[in-house]
Amino acid sequence: MILKWILPYWNYLLPVPILVQFYPYAFLDTADDANRGYVLPDVKMTVLNPDGSVRDSISFDPGRYGLQSPRVAVKGLLVAPLPVNEDPFGCNPQTKFHVPPNTKQWIALLKRGKCTFKQKILQAASYNASAVVIYNISGEGPVTMTHNGTGDTVAVMIKESKIKMILYYLANNMTVLTTIAVGSQ
Repeated sequence: MILKWILPYWNYLLPVPILVQFYPYAFLDTADDANRGYVLPDVKMTVLNPDGSVRDSISFDPGRYGLQSPRVAVKGLLVAPLPVNEDPFGCNPQTKFHVPPNTKQWIALLKRGKCTFKQKILQAASYNASAVVIYNISGEGPVTMTHNGTGDTVAVMIKESKIKMILYYLANNMTVLTTIAVGSQ
C-alpha cells in the first residue's frame, strides 16, 4: 500500500538528503554500566581551614574511571594548574603545578577540552601526579575517557557541578584533600 503511494513521487524524494544521527556513547552511559564491568569511583573533596579543621566536604558522584586507568583508590592533595583559572585545561606544555614540598601524593584537577585526555594526564604525570581528575563541561555527566599510553596514573572524570566552589578554595590557597575510592561494580 505504501509503495503504491511512494513510487509516483520517487524521483522527487531521491535528491532529498536524509540525516541519520547515531550517538554511540549512549550505549556507554546507561545505568547498565555494572553489567559491562564498569567500576564507578566515588570522588570526595575535603576543604580544610588553616587550623586543619574541616571547612567543607563535597562528594562528586558518580565519577567515571578512564578506560585505561588503573581502578585503584587514591588520596592526595588537590592541585590545579598555576595560576588557578588561567589554564584550567592543562594542555600547554608550559603548564605548571605548584606542589608543596614533601607532598607524597597529589591529584591534578583539570578541565575537559582543548587537547586529548592523554595529553592532560601525561602533563600532570610529568610533575608526578598520583591521579588526574578531569571535570566535564556544560553540566554533562562524566564520559569514559580513552588515554592509551598514560601508564599507572589514575584518571577519573566528574561532573562540573560544584567545581567553581573548589576552584575558589584553591585560588584562596586553601587545602583541598581528595579521595578517589573504588566504587561498586
